[in-house]
Amino acid sequence: MMSTATKPLLSPPGGSDLCEDYFRFVAELSCGPQAQYLRRRHAAAFLDSCRDPVEWMRRPVAERLLQINRFDAWAFLSWCFATGRLVPDLELLTLKGKGTHFSLWTSLHPDDAATVRQAAVAFDWRAEWEQRVIGNAFPLLCMTRGVDLKSMAEADLDAVEQAIATSTLLAPRTRRVLGGQHLCLRKLLPARSYGHSAGSPEPPGEDAGAAGRRGAPATDPPRHRPLPHDHRRDTEPCHCCLPGRAPDPAGGLAFREIPRMP
Repeated sequence: MMSTATKPLLSPPGGSDLCEDYFRFVAELSCGPQAQYLRRRHAAAFLDSCRDPVEWMRRPVAERLLQINRFDAWAFLSWCFATGRLVPDLELLTLKGKGTHFSLWTSLHPDDAATVRQAAVAFDWRAEWEQRVIGNAFPLLCMTRGVDLKSMAEADLDAVEQAIATSTLLAPRTRRVLGGQHLCLRKLLPARSYGHSAGSPEPPGEDAGAAGRRGAPATDPPRHRPLPHDHRRDTEPCHCCLPGRAPDPAGGLAFREIPRMP
């Protein structure tokens, strides 16, 4: 028998359309009844505490992360981000780390993901690096800018690049890895991402013969260090300073400083 403490959590608080839409989404998932119940319960509990999710998104990242963990609300918020109902900031998605936010966005935008993945064939990247660029960097850009492949503009790419470079919450190594993935992502996006048609001029930064060269394999991205840097200015060792060290399986992200190597 359901307790009176949990029963109200199964009803959308305040008749929220957002919660009702999510309940319908959960009902179509392949997971079992108990898993669906927990997803509904966590979403309703979160919305009962945070009645205005848009206002909630303006709170400090650390505060939001604590509330996400408290209500176990990441599955619900991932759906909000992937469907464009809320626009997350880059630091929240990056610091959250584990979750289904990227894979959910990809599953809801299969044509966009397939188009970008097809463009990556010419670069002959390793599977791990390709997944980081297409499976992580691409959804990160789209969700944080509230766009898809068709509506994306160069200004969106510039904005994400600026957000990565100026973040005060992400460790230097994290910014370097994200920056490398984003740099490679820019090479993959077709001309229409910049608002160009097939016969329009090439995106900024390409010369007149670039269109003919884009189909040729490009230089493979550095395996362990996506962006060049000055060792003298580093606050922590990079992969090239640690011979034989494999990239972090979680995507190479670090959220703490590592002392300088002697």
